[in-house]
Amino acid sequence: MLKEKIHFLLIIDNKADALFVEGAIKKVAEGDFFTVNTFKKAEEYIVENKVDIIISTLQLQDRDAIDFIYAIKAQGKKHYYIIISEDSSTYIEKEAYKAGANDYLIKNNLDTIGFKLKNLVTYLYGTNKANMPLANIIIDEEKYLILKQNLPYFLPAKEFEIVKLFCASPEKIFSRNEIATSVWKDPLVAKSRIIDVHITHIRKVLGKEIIRSVKKIGYGLRA
Repeated sequence: MLKEKIHFLLIIDNKADALFVEGAIKKVAEGDFFTVNTFKKAEEYIVENKVDIIISTLQLQDRDAIDFIYAIKAQGKKHYYIIISEDSSTYIEKEAYKAGANDYLIKNNLDTIGFKLKNLVTYLYGTNKANMPLANIIIDEEKYLILKQNLPYFLPAKEFEIVKLFCASPEKIFSRNEIATSVWKDPLVAKSRIIDVHITHIRKVLGKEIIRSVKKIGYGLRA
């Protein structure tokens, strides 16, 4: 159990889901929890209170989480955003990351949220950082986190695996087929746009310069 208290805002209108999320987090971290059932109430709460991590349902009656994130970021607010959705379409996931979401969880995988937050919170507030260095990037395989220029970043599992793959051979340009086979264990993924979506989000989080692309060949690390 981590001793650092984190301030969570849950924007979830389903009480059972809210209780499940809160219970999963409490198993790994101490925190202050506040739950609202509309984005309007969330905005009002953020004005007056400290919030570190926001966990939100994708769609509520008054608006959707993507629009909410854009609005909050426009105000200069900086939080860690996790969206919970029943929609597994690549398009919606891409739009969520584009808006500034840090993670996008499908509702039937909700039991992973405690694990994800344990990794994030342990890294941000813990002291055990046994890592693998490479240039200005450090890969923490145990916590699924990346340290770039002494700042921690948390990526979804597939994106973490892509960065890890690139870091293992920093001079190599990996073909889409190699990325699909190594990360997804399925070469057919190379024919879809999902790799490009994940590369775009890695660049958004770690910086555009971090990944280089070679036309008609593939992607690699620019470390």
